[in-house]
Amino acid sequence: MASKVGSPGTAAWLTRIALEKLPDTGHGDGCESPRDGEVLVRVMAVEGLGQLVDSEGAKVVKEALTKIVAGQPDPAIQSAGVVQLVRLDPQARTKTPPDASEPPQALR
Repeated sequence: MASKVGSPGTAAWLTRIALEKLPDTGHGDGCESPRDGEVLVRVMAVEGLGQLVDSEGAKVVKEALTKIVAGQPDPAIQSAGVVQLVRLDPQARTKTPPDASEPPQALR
């Protein structure tokens, strides 16, 4: 919803949400733990960033997504960031290293 409004500072706000530390994994919670909900919130923040190109500018959005890919250790959130980066810059796909622990070359 916030990405649809596109007010100044939305990219920074969504970036902070995506980079927030996740709660520890619970034991025996299955696939519907509080952590799963928190991952979903962060993935939605990343997807929202991808919609801010018109209001915030491609450079701001790309920098925010790069920060998330490099700084968020959760693979689902990193993957969401990479998907949005490739959507913004299809050539970024060819610059992605095989080691997912490092941000793609084009994104550094």
